[in-house]
Amino acid sequence: MNDNEKLFQCAITEYELNNIPIRKFKNKKRIGRGAFGYVFKCNIDGDSRMVAIKEISVSNENDSTSIKNFLNELKLHSKAKNRRIIELFGMSYDSNEDLCYLVMELAECHLREYLSNKKDGLPWNKKIELAIQLTEGLSYIHNTMNVAHRDLHTKNVLIWQGNVKIADFGLSKNLNSATSSKNNVFGVIPFIDPQKLEDSCYKLNTKSDIYGLGVILWEISSCFPPFYQQDDGISIIKNIIQNVREAPIIGTPLSFIQLYSKCWDALPSLRPTTDQILNKLNSLSLEPIYHGTNYNNNMVSNTSDYFTDNFEESLDDSISSGLSEYHFLYPTNSAPSFIADYSSKPVKKEELRIAVDHYCEKDCNMRIRKFFQEQHSHWTCGNLEIDKMIREFQEGVWSTDLILEWIPFEQFYDIKKVNESMFSITYSAYWRDGPLLMKDLPENERIFKIFYRKGIIKVALKKFKYQNTSTDYIKDFIKE
Repeated sequence: MNDNEKLFQCAITEYELNNIPIRKFKNKKRIGRGAFGYVFKCNIDGDSRMVAIKEISVSNENDSTSIKNFLNELKLHSKAKNRRIIELFGMSYDSNEDLCYLVMELAECHLREYLSNKKDGLPWNKKIELAIQLTEGLSYIHNTMNVAHRDLHTKNVLIWQGNVKIADFGLSKNLNSATSSKNNVFGVIPFIDPQKLEDSCYKLNTKSDIYGLGVILWEISSCFPPFYQQDDGISIIKNIIQNVREAPIIGTPLSFIQLYSKCWDALPSLRPTTDQILNKLNSLSLEPIYHGTNYNNNMVSNTSDYFTDNFEESLDDSISSGLSEYHFLYPTNSAPSFIADYSSKPVKKEELRIAVDHYCEKDCNMRIRKFFQEQHSHWTCGNLEIDKMIREFQEGVWSTDLILEWIPFEQFYDIKKVNESMFSITYSAYWRDGPLLMKDLPENERIFKIFYRKGIIKVALKKFKYQNTSTDYIKDFIKE
């Protein structure tokens, strides 16, 4: 008995697994490849079920990585007892070929294939069901198994009879483990935490899984792979690091857009937990839906679109459901001068934050005022007096978290009349980008001033019947 076979026998005993002899595999057919080995389907002699077997070669004495990851997957998968996780039936060892096998539940296809086949008609109630099931599985992995999956993408999410089952624990890591992962194995690029793309030493964690979940939710909404219009991996990595994400799909519920946008936030600390996501999905409304524009390359900057402030509020409230904070306003083509140096290279969002302490507060104040001054020539409401009031208000924004803006009318949609008085008409509407806000973000005994867009929000529009009425109203508002 060689060392690998001894290892196999110890694993069988320690993890209390069924030892399925290799001779019982019948009609073996290769169906794919996982992170560390080929996958086959076959019959088990004496059992009518078809099963999946994952083959791991351990013949190379110098290849400790494949053995380590195989045992890691075996250890974690043996503990998983949940309907949203692919079931592990047992394991097998081929002493002649020095091959180990995991024997698992066989699924019909992976989620990518399932969605591709449903492009012409997957109803939204089914999409939400898939999202809920996937999040239930991830919640079990995080909260019950105390594990980060670390390789979550649509080919590791399997479908059996229309239901979701998560697979492939080859890269998973127990959160109590003292060891760190500093290898260069990332996974599937569009689903990788941007922090890892920027820094190969970054340790993937549960927040990394949430990022991948956000991308999967977008794929569920579109039935297309992320960045499917790009085939250059380096360009995709650069886009992700620069906070470029796939654009929303017309017809997607606004609440769903806000939810996945929060999940794929570039800052891990701002991503929600699986419990928060489940709460949102279970109460998610399919109305209103996104009616927006189609973007070039189907991508948008994630710095100013589709976000709101308070995670627990409802879209039906006067303030729409909050799903993000601390997002930067500036797209690359309109970056203010004090961050222009960063616009041509990958940057971390942290690098754009404005530190506020005893030695730079005055300087930062000047920078913010200068930014607003540079924008003044790009807009006018047609009334010089009102323009002047708005601009003066913006330049004093340092002392308030409210920023008065001139908003292009095309930003509003689903406009409905709700009331009329002698002097004005009131409408309800949705504002696509939402207001620009500023917040303090404490970190490591420093304070950062963060500009961010509140995101899609239900608002009231007041149309004044007389010009002098509108001017007086704005004056009174600013005084208050």
